[in-house]
Amino acid sequence: MLTHSIRAQLSPLANIFANHGYSIYLVGGAVRDLLLGKTPTDFDLTTDALPQDTMKLFKNVIPTGLQHGTVTVRWAKMSYEVTTFRIDGEYVDHRRPESIVFTSSLEKDLERRDFTINAMAIDLLSGQLIDFHQGQEDIKLGIIKAIGNPEHRFKEDALRMLRACRFVSKLNFKLDLSTFEAISKLAPLLSKVSIERIRIELDKLLQGQSPITGLQLFEDTGLFQVLRKEILDLYQFPLDWSHLETKDLCKVEIQTIRAHFYAQATYGRTKEPILVEKLGKVLNQMKYSNHDSNEIKKLAEIYCNFDSPFTLYGFKKALEYWGDRNWKIIWDYFYMNSDEELDENIKDVWKSWIQHPIFLGDLKINGRDLMNLGYEGKEVGKLLKIIQKEIWKFPLKNEKECWMNTELLSKFLKSQ
Repeated sequence: MLTHSIRAQLSPLANIFANHGYSIYLVGGAVRDLLLGKTPTDFDLTTDALPQDTMKLFKNVIPTGLQHGTVTVRWAKMSYEVTTFRIDGEYVDHRRPESIVFTSSLEKDLERRDFTINAMAIDLLSGQLIDFHQGQEDIKLGIIKAIGNPEHRFKEDALRMLRACRFVSKLNFKLDLSTFEAISKLAPLLSKVSIERIRIELDKLLQGQSPITGLQLFEDTGLFQVLRKEILDLYQFPLDWSHLETKDLCKVEIQTIRAHFYAQATYGRTKEPILVEKLGKVLNQMKYSNHDSNEIKKLAEIYCNFDSPFTLYGFKKALEYWGDRNWKIIWDYFYMNSDEELDENIKDVWKSWIQHPIFLGDLKINGRDLMNLGYEGKEVGKLLKIIQKEIWKFPLKNEKECWMNTELLSKFLKSQ
């Protein structure tokens, strides 16, 4: 179960617990990833040692969540969240338990978790897999299933409903029927969750193996309608992901997928001019940073303003409009929003062109050179744009000497 490298990494730490009479287990996503044949990126541990006991065992410990029994142990240049076995008290706000009680029972600790695939543990000393809820079987079947009574699980923590959609997207699994029915019934509870937590889960959903499946489930369960109506006050129309079913979105930039989702959520698949203020309001409600919000809005504007993106001209025009060096985001966005296959001739030209994309900052001639030729003010900016477009057509002309010709430059200015 544990790979040789992970065992070598965790055994010294586990031995410290064992030498002081404590048990220690790997839990959660790392166990799930190992069963899926993936290499975990982080490691959550659980133990019967109390937080203060764990803090005595190691020199470098950060009390990151003492109220939940969690400390972060810094060990061999790595950070490990270590949480004491616990039983959660009553959930009064549909998000967090009002109290917790520490326990010596690993079984009790695991049964408080959300889904069967996240409720397994590996004994770090023996390497034994502990699975009280058939999580291993559900992984084999490709199923996301709530532990125990799904309604009870979601009434405890309403965010778990969106997490179910996220795991469907992340793992390309299916949702268990009883779990689906419980989410559909309790979807209005999503309004009890902070918008920041919703945004984080939604972003993770958009970056999964199968975001289309996750988003469709997000809508089919009624969760999207709750977000739209009770939180964002958006128009009520169905999302349309059919044009994306044949596209591989795993390698698409997150900003691109975000922009596609929010443009659809706000305006549908229409081509009417986008109202930036409306989209900006939505992104502000979702608590995106100014940087992320501006990038999403710009991409959404591109979607509405360029009718034929799969042409070299349309792509270059979008780059000019974007005013940024990140051509991949724009290309991804065109790829996502096209209902057509890319013409092979255009693809060949485009592949050739991106080997040396020319942005204003790449020009061998600059504004100071043009000012030295006698141009000033807005003329300088216009000329640089003109030169950029000419070099798009003829990349080899990106040499300063080609453009130090006032007669040629004046002719270009007059033609505008």
